Amino acid sequence: MKIKSIIYILVIFILDQVSKVLIVQNLTPHQSIPILGDILRFTLIFNVGGAFGTKLGGTLFYLVMTISATIAIIVYFLVNKQQSRLLNISLVMVLGGAIGNLVDRVRLSKVIDFLDMGIGNLRWPIYNVADMAITFGLILLIITSFKQDGRNKNNSQCSGRDRTHPD
Repeated sequence: MKIKSIIYILVIFILDQVSKVLIVQNLTPHQSIPILGDILRFTLIFNVGGAFGTKLGGTLFYLVMTISATIAIIVYFLVNKQQSRLLNISLVMVLGGAIGNLVDRVRLSKVIDFLDMGIGNLRWPIYNVADMAITFGLILLIITSFKQDGRNKNNSQCSGRDRTHPD
């Protein structure tokens, strides 16, 4: 893992944790403060479930899943020294966010969420900086996989052979 990647992971982690500390110090649970009218507001909640309030299991389930994903990404970085820039950015974002939420789960047995977006009663599930990083990282990961898949198809066509059928 490159030092730049470690720095970016730390930046995501620090932004996540500092924002959560500031929110907890300034809001009571379920209190909302408008930031951009009704479109964006800070609303403090404590999420015992997963992303977007999913409840696939208890705290132990989410701890195990987060630790497993964190280890898998770290191992991937250590084993694969040459990743594309986009793949590297996506994994850094996922890892930084995962560590941010992992610290909450270990420390509090729940995750601090506060970013509340929507219009009127049409609201997106409340999330945090770590969730944003994970979501954008996963979107980039999907884009990277499509780009890689497109390159593999082009390489197959350029060789003049159909690689799915033996000669």
